[in-house]
Amino acid sequence: IMETGAIYLVDSKGRVIYHSNAEYIGKDFSRQAIVQRVLNGEADAVRTRDLHGEDIVAGFAPVLGTSWGCITEEQWTTLTRESQGYQRFLLFLLVLGVIVPVIVVNIGVKKITKPITELINASQNLAGGNFDHMINVHTEDEIDDLAQQFNRMSVQLQESYTRLEQRLMERMRAEEALRESEEKYRRIFETVEEGYLLADMDGKILSANPAAAALLKYDHASELLTKNITRDVYTHAMEREKLKDILSKQHSVKEYQIRFKRKDAHIIIAECNVHILFDNK
Repeated sequence: IMETGAIYLVDSKGRVIYHSNAEYIGKDFSRQAIVQRVLNGEADAVRTRDLHGEDIVAGFAPVLGTSWGCITEEQWTTLTRESQGYQRFLLFLLVLGVIVPVIVVNIGVKKITKPITELINASQNLAGGNFDHMINVHTEDEIDDLAQQFNRMSVQLQESYTRLEQRLMERMRAEEALRESEEKYRRIFETVEEGYLLADMDGKILSANPAAAALLKYDHASELLTKNITRDVYTHAMEREKLKDILSKQHSVKEYQIRFKRKDAHIIIAECNVHILFDNK
């Protein structure tokens, strides 16, 4: 670049991201005609005026693979100062001054965008559950560090996913064993000859087996689930209160005789084994 000229890059919005004169970096050049043309994908060399109204020759071209534009400027007087005979030669040099930086920038952009593209593709693979995809980048810069961190993260995610699968399988096996155990005890509960009743502290019957329903002359065990053991099964509420007092001290009673009333109001004497159960709260 000549001492009286300039070269700069603009982004897709016409903002300067690089300028040979650092004070212009970050400025908005979107209203300049040559900037508008280069952002429209044009490449040319024209005679025009710069921001200060100076007569210049500007060459411009888009940066391939990006939405940027590269522009070079040289004062017209500089080009014509020595001799008109050199004008074409100087214009050739100016155009060359546009082409060479664009080629250099394109090479640099490809060098930068290739590992970034690999990172994007690897991220998409990772999001899809493919933890085996590794990034092979050797740029010896921040992108290289990022790629290595990404590879380590992929390995850690694979290990975590494997452990999660193992825990899930263990959980599924445990749940299956629990279902089998519950089914086994449900069959025992429903087929055993002894009657079983489960009630909460307020007397609401929570569970009853067919033998208990038959003992109390109910048609189905489910019918007992609408009853209160204190009101509908015990002959006197105080009998249950007495039993609750005993259970609060020793938690279980064996061969305890209790008077029950059946559905038909007939009184029977039953010998019971009673246990108090505690929840896990």
